[in-house]
Amino acid sequence: MIGIDPLSESDEAVLIFILIILMVYIIVHYSNALDEMSNSIVGAIRKVIDNVGDAISIIGGRSGSMSSGRSGGRSSGRSGVAYYIHDSDIDHDFKRIAGKILETSPWKSHGIREVYSPDEAKITIRLADRKFMDDSYNKNPDKIEYYPGTNKQIRFSYTITSDTPEIYIDEVNWNGVPESGLSVDDYRIYVINHEMGHALGFDHVPCDATTAVNGVCPVMYQSTRGCGEFQCGIRPRPNDPVVYIPHMKK
Repeated sequence: MIGIDPLSESDEAVLIFILIILMVYIIVHYSNALDEMSNSIVGAIRKVIDNVGDAISIIGGRSGSMSSGRSGGRSSGRSGVAYYIHDSDIDHDFKRIAGKILETSPWKSHGIREVYSPDEAKITIRLADRKFMDDSYNKNPDKIEYYPGTNKQIRFSYTITSDTPEIYIDEVNWNGVPESGLSVDDYRIYVINHEMGHALGFDHVPCDATTAVNGVCPVMYQSTRGCGEFQCGIRPRPNDPVVYIPHMKK
């Protein structure tokens, strides 16, 4: 029988050190693998939820003025249309806040759904700095307006309406517009819903005694101007009047 000399204390220390390094490697390796598996599972679940939501929206149909979409080939108002919210260096909470607003928006009846890659989106949403917005207005000086009786320019967020609409939210307005009479949170809900309405093909409507249901302006009224004797609406409602953007209606 071959005798084995007992390990010295230094050898034991080296062996323990090697075992610790091996255990750390195993933990890190399998932790990364589990993370990748978890991300894949979450992505798959999101796709299933999106598909189920689209199916429910299509099967359920639409009723009412705002929720009826368009007649003909585009009856669902771009049913199932995907939108992507860009991260913002201006406000790091923009993506989260805008996403939460749209997640509970009545526009969901038109099948809108958030995606997590701009390559998958039909609609993109960005928070734009004031210089970018002013440069856009300076290209169309005839569109520059001022609040009545003042020299304060009315600055709007806007949507480029096309087959792939681009929504630009003005960074200053994002933090509230006093003339609207809305709190910062309510103005944010309004402006996101208003611009999403444009992306879905809805045009501006007036706010007056015939359109302000229960004294509340339609969400497609430009509440940034102020709502006068009425209350500014912040979400689309079934009885809101509908006007379509001509080149987007099919």
